[in-house]
Amino acid sequence: MPNYSLKRTAAYRRLCYHAVRGSGRLAQALAMKGCQLVILVLCFLLQSCARSEADAASEDVAVLKAVISDSCASKKAGFLVLYSESQTTDENLKAEDFDPKTLENLHQRNKHPSELPRSLACGGIRVVEKSAIDASFHHKPAQPFPEPRPGWEGFYTTFVGATGSLRLSLPGYSPDHTLAVVYDEGACARLCSSAHYTQLRKVGGKWLIEKTLVVSFG
Repeated sequence: MPNYSLKRTAAYRRLCYHAVRGSGRLAQALAMKGCQLVILVLCFLLQSCARSEADAASEDVAVLKAVISDSCASKKAGFLVLYSESQTTDENLKAEDFDPKTLENLHQRNKHPSELPRSLACGGIRVVEKSAIDASFHHKPAQPFPEPRPGWEGFYTTFVGATGSLRLSLPGYSPDHTLAVVYDEGACARLCSSAHYTQLRKVGGKWLIEKTLVVSFG
């Protein structure tokens, strides 16, 4: 007499085997779909980040160009040598009439130097590598310098036609991005220097200078 219990057991094992194989394939398919979904999400996030960085860089350029607009539009002979690295800021230099949140963001963004956009160059501004500017101060002119500026002879013979140097920070922004503050340092000799905070407001999509504060002068 046939043993139906054994047959049922064998059939059950075969059924379980195929079910497991099927579930494995299903799991693989689901895993593949899941991986594809993760990749799509990552691509979207990376593209969003890239767009955000590009938008932020474009905003920085717009603010900084507003700060140097007078130098760019000047009809006077000569140009300023702008350091290619952003200037770090000192939190001890107070600006009580400026928006505190915007100043806080300014200091956060300028704890370390960053590369400034080359697109800031214009007729009155030349963007130059910091290393080249530093090296110019060690340059000894072959001929006596016609205008005595002790320590700056090498700078002015390297950058013929320059009227001085300029350092700019990256802008700091208010939480709603309607205000921006920039710190700058200008110099033309040992006893010819100044530093400023400039606050700008975004009006109709354009950054306009609202006020400037001299924080040091020498």
